[in-house]
Amino acid sequence: METKPIKILVVSSPTGGHLYPAIEVSRQLLKSGYEIIFVTQKGTQFVEIISHELKIKNYELHNELIIETIPAGKFSRTNPIKTLTFLISMISSIITTIKLLIIYRPDLVFSTGGYTSVPVIFTFKLFFPLKPIILQEQNYVFGLTNKFLSIFATKVCCGFPMDKLIDNKKYFFTGNPVREKFKTKIDKEQIYKKYGFEKDKLTILIFGGSQGAKSLNNVVVNMLKVESEKFKDVQVIHITGNGDFERIKNEY
Repeated sequence: METKPIKILVVSSPTGGHLYPAIEVSRQLLKSGYEIIFVTQKGTQFVEIISHELKIKNYELHNELIIETIPAGKFSRTNPIKTLTFLISMISSIITTIKLLIIYRPDLVFSTGGYTSVPVIFTFKLFFPLKPIILQEQNYVFGLTNKFLSIFATKVCCGFPMDKLIDNKKYFFTGNPVREKFKTKIDKEQIYKKYGFEKDKLTILIFGGSQGAKSLNNVVVNMLKVESEKFKDVQVIHITGNGDFERIKNEY
């Protein structure tokens, strides 16, 4: 009798810090023969990134990978209107998650955290209280969402050693998933040539996460203008994020 592959629902929020670890774990699980239902936020460019990174041609069933979205919104602690919008999107996300659980009936959930994971993990725990939930925390300090989600988690995989690992069997130091392309050896000479850089000059890399950080972009650009004499021999690589790219490009 043929054994059915284990179905794993992978859920991630639409930021690089959450998404790329989830993609890399999914890649390895797919190689091992597991079936993956990958859930992320609706209406973001990250669905295309998942598709590209895991090499599928559409967003429907293709081999053992399925990509689904939910209308999860980000929680606001200061704006009452955004808080109301969040609550509405949370209810909608729970309803969508219920449908997904009925359709796919996953054997376990793997989450890299973030607000998109909240309705999925909450609903999964409600419907399948005995099935495992694995949470992965990338940072040294737990974020608000992962602190909350760890209550429901069966196991928590930590990217860094933490004090709580000593006396709690739920938490494990596993390190962070590393994308395969980072293991490729880079020819420094080609990089210098590509950017027109000089070997003997100091090179600074500036980035504010996968989507950039407007405040950081502004501070850096202003600093380089005000202190232009000090930085005249410095080579700068500035990663801005898509939303701020043209504006910052024009500033340089």
